[in-house]
Amino acid sequence: MKAALLVDPIWSDLRALQAISADLIPDDRFTSRHHGRRRRTGHAKEWGINELVLKSYRPAAGSYERLHQGSIDVRYGAGLRAGALSALRASVDEIHAMHADGELAAPILRPARDEES
Repeated sequence: MKAALLVDPIWSDLRALQAISADLIPDDRFTSRHHGRRRRTGHAKEWGINELVLKSYRPAAGSYERLHQGSIDVRYGAGLRAGALSALRASVDEIHAMHADGELAAPILRPARDEES
């Protein structure tokens, strides 16, 4: 998903970004946080990758969330449940397929299906 954030042309178009959310700016794509947070009054929202994926790449959000949760389960000692690896692999494959098919582009700049033909 980080690759989509770095190459999607929407991140070079402030007006298009702000059509998704008035708080988005091009540099938000470089976030290293998973979860965003509100800053003090008068400061911009700090976006996390999770929020950016949900806002900009909704078709991949479920797969991304499964991978993120699996990472948390491993990192903090809970481990993965039996069978979880095959489901996580399927999530990776879904995201790779979306990327290969050009579907990891924010919807505002993605051509409509009938325009692609």
